[in-house]
Amino acid sequence: MSSLAEIEWIEIPAGDFLYGLSDLQLETIRERLWQDYGINGLDSDQRHILKSLIAKFQFRGRELKTGRSFILNNLTSEERHLFKELNDKPEGSYLWAESKLEMITAQG
Repeated sequence: MSSLAEIEWIEIPAGDFLYGLSDLQLETIRERLWQDYGINGLDSDQRHILKSLIAKFQFRGRELKTGRSFILNNLTSEERHLFKELNDKPEGSYLWAESKLEMITAQG
């Protein structure tokens, strides 16, 4: 009959446990995405269109298993054009990356 090994327990001190991303971390990641996907090169009108597109994509992304299944219904022609332009990048879909950021819990 085998004997049970004695377990040495450790005590973890009480305190705050931080999880998720801070606002600064989220902004840093987003800035890197903007550089990698060339978003910094968009003019102010295109950035406005992008913000609208992101809002629609984030809502839709919560309903779908994968961001690449994004349905182009209810997009303006400007949003469709920018969506295609961003998704033609070799790195993949900028909007998909944005949707993944939205899934990460914020520190609170």
